[in-house]
Amino acid sequence: MRKVLHLHAGFHKTGTTAIQDYLFNADLDPEYTYFHTGIANSSFIMLQAFKQDISDDPQFRKNEFTPENITQIRERARMRLAARLSEIDQAHTILSAESIGTFTPAECADLYEFLKPYYDDIRVYVYIRPLKSRMESAFQENLKSRYRSLDERFPFRFETIIGKFDQCFGSSQVSISKFSRDALMGGDVVSHFMSQVGLDKKSSGRSEVNTSLSLPAIQLLYIYRKYFPQKQLGDPERIQMLASLPGENLHFHSTLFKALLNNPEGDLDWLKHRAGFSITEDIEADDHNSIRSERDLTDIPAESISWLKAQQGNFLGRVQIRDSNLRSIAMGVRRLRSVATITRLLRRQKTLLGS
Repeated sequence: MRKVLHLHAGFHKTGTTAIQDYLFNADLDPEYTYFHTGIANSSFIMLQAFKQDISDDPQFRKNEFTPENITQIRERARMRLAARLSEIDQAHTILSAESIGTFTPAECADLYEFLKPYYDDIRVYVYIRPLKSRMESAFQENLKSRYRSLDERFPFRFETIIGKFDQCFGSSQVSISKFSRDALMGGDVVSHFMSQVGLDKKSSGRSEVNTSLSLPAIQLLYIYRKYFPQKQLGDPERIQMLASLPGENLHFHSTLFKALLNNPEGDLDWLKHRAGFSITEDIEADDHNSIRSERDLTDIPAESISWLKAQQGNFLGRVQIRDSNLRSIAMGVRRLRSVATITRLLRRQKTLLGS
């Protein structure tokens, strides 16, 4: 039996979570299996198995690994991968891990050599978001886990990140798709990906996406991160509550976009020739309602302050939020986690009493 591996390598903010969640929960065709080690996203184990120095990765940066530790982690991860791959007897395997997109050419080559004995055919799939949209989305995602200054530039090197796949797997084996509503079937990236691997999306499968925030919510999150720059306990609950704050989407002004873009000359032309489409867009389309500087992010509208105050409730330790005091606003956002926890407990108690 000819065995095929469909390797989904992301990239950032292109519906990767939705694809992974769907595949993890869907009832696939008998000839297909979704590779996983207990969770939908294989990024973590792929980093452990193939990153030459995982201490360079943000997820592991706080750990003080010795060279011996790194070797042991890599060997254990590869043993788990090998054991799982050896069990698969379907003709088609799907593996999804956006961390693969961060691999160096050497790490990518190492991945290929590891997978080659198990499969006769390895196909790689990547999605790329239009450039300005990707930058705005990346900024929001960064704030969910750490402080990111508005003057921190965004490096894009498409010839490097796509070229490594071409070199390792062969350009004919690498499929590049544009992540945009007009390029996908009804804007549904899950349906598009399933069609690429030879399957239809079944309505019974679950499909979730990462929480997207409005501009007012991002403004509050940005101030929170200025005072609590690293990931904090309860951040998922805070972000979930911020997601309920309505408002326009975040847009960078065209002048800010140009200042933040760090892309070598000719790289976007290379991608257009290689992929067959352009990821440039009208960068001035949203200039009438966009962010130009940090001042725009920290100039919080009165409606957002009122919303934040309303979320504090009458619980013990209520934060006194002062409109022009950024620290009090940051403390108010920090308090959202406690409010979410107490609210959840009260709802559970009400349900139990009702039953």
